[in-house]
Amino acid sequence: MPSTTGTAHARRGLNDRWCIPFAPAVEAECRDRVARSVHIPRPDSTEPPAHNELTVAEVAAVLDISTNVVYYWIEHHHVRARRGPGGRWFIDFDADAKVACRKWVATSVHLKTDLQPQTAWPIEEEAV
Repeated sequence: MPSTTGTAHARRGLNDRWCIPFAPAVEAECRDRVARSVHIPRPDSTEPPAHNELTVAEVAAVLDISTNVVYYWIEHHHVRARRGPGGRWFIDFDADAKVACRKWVATSVHLKTDLQPQTAWPIEEEAV
């Protein structure tokens, strides 16, 4: 006996898996929902990066920080960024932005710029 869950008609099949009939009307509705989804990144423009725009990984490498920090700055609008082709972020990293970012890194209590190299535990050569 078919049952409905949400907006798609479905039934339980083998191994208790959901089976959903996928008619052309269902496919059209799915494509329409995907097109309207806010969770799928869309480019702000299709232009390639300008000479002063860097990717998230490049900014993180220049500042010697984690890419998560750069994503945080983008999310909280601390840096000017746009989505390019493929959903990749391009950060406007001119001289002013570079100075501001270096200042944030230097004054942050969360970012440690002087990381000490980790040493391995001493190896004891005693047999037990």
